[in-house]
Amino acid sequence: MKLYARFLLLLLPVTLLIVPPPAAAQNDVASEVKNATPSGVKKVEATIRDLSGSVEAYLAKSGEWVKAASGAKYLEKDALSTDKKSSALLEFQDSHFLKMKENTEMTIRSLYKRADTGDETTEIDLKRGEILNRVRQLPTQGSIYTIHTPTATSSVRGTRFGVRVYQKDGTWITVVEVMDGIVEVTDKVGKVLQITEGEETEISELGTPDKAEKMDRASRRNLQNGMQPLDSASATGEEEGGTGEVSAGDLTEFVDSVEVQVDQTLEGLETETGEPARIDSDDDNDSELF
Repeated sequence: MKLYARFLLLLLPVTLLIVPPPAAAQNDVASEVKNATPSGVKKVEATIRDLSGSVEAYLAKSGEWVKAASGAKYLEKDALSTDKKSSALLEFQDSHFLKMKENTEMTIRSLYKRADTGDETTEIDLKRGEILNRVRQLPTQGSIYTIHTPTATSSVRGTRFGVRVYQKDGTWITVVEVMDGIVEVTDKVGKVLQITEGEETEISELGTPDKAEKMDRASRRNLQNGMQPLDSASATGEEEGGTGEVSAGDLTEFVDSVEVQVDQTLEGLETETGEPARIDSDDDNDSELF
């Protein structure tokens, strides 16, 4: 009997080691695994290259709002907010640039790069206001640059475009304007609409139109003028570490600038003569920007 008791005592520590933990402890472990950073993912930063007025940043790590500053770096889950007559210019990975206009608030939903595939992920939650984006050609097929709003998701692979979010009569509305390239917009019910160069669309909680519309001349000019700080910042980056090659995007920017200059000249002639200025052509569309 004593020998049997000693045998049980020897087994007891082993038995205690293999007893499964309580359900609550299992849930804690599962939660830790679920929230763990995937292997091979490198967290990257967004940097403020320029700002004006009053700009604040929410730091997810500390849970505090602080005053933003030029040169400051931010990670995913951080947020930024601009006040009236304020703006901020940010640079993301691979020299993508984003400008926050006044009265705008956004959160960096995801910002990382996979070491194994080189895939880059940049996702922004635009809660209110307006942002302008200058996105280079994405480096891999698996890379994404996406803007989320209360009514739509806009995805691109390389383009210049603007996204504006506002409320009208209690309904959220998203406006997407494309300077060049293609933007794919998906509304909350899964309807997809492609917006191409010189087009715009408006997506509300009530739905998405069947096709995009051409921007009028004033809208095109406003978008072009708003893009200038992003184009300048991108050009500076190319001078510091670029290849020196002329890309299709560079040619598009040159054509855009010429079109804006022509518009301004025509408007000046109209002011002087009191009559609308025209460019004679056999094709009526030649006098339009698009």
